[in-house]
Amino acid sequence: MSKNKFSGINIIETNWLKRGMGVCIPPFVILVYEGASTALKQHEYGHFLQYQEMGFIRFYMKVGLPSLYSAAFFPKKHHLLKVEKDANQRAVYFFGEDAPVANGRLWPRE
Repeated sequence: MSKNKFSGINIIETNWLKRGMGVCIPPFVILVYEGASTALKQHEYGHFLQYQEMGFIRFYMKVGLPSLYSAAFFPKKHHLLKVEKDANQRAVYFFGEDAPVANGRLWPRE
């Protein structure tokens, strides 16, 4: 496991997750697969930004649980979920238009 810090939350790379997977568990940690792309870390940080705006209960009710359900049961369409696109949009706003997460083909915002 390796650890990096984005402002306000630790990001831990772990072999517990499959390639391409990440999960934001604010305010505690963001977990991503070992060797995760910067874009995935930025996307998960977008969820942390959602949490900062919504607070604990609202985040888990409006974002966390629906996202977990979508990822578990509809993985091929998970990236199209409104809260996932919103996380991408927030990440692009935070990191800038030249950030890896700004690639709209891979990380849709609309």
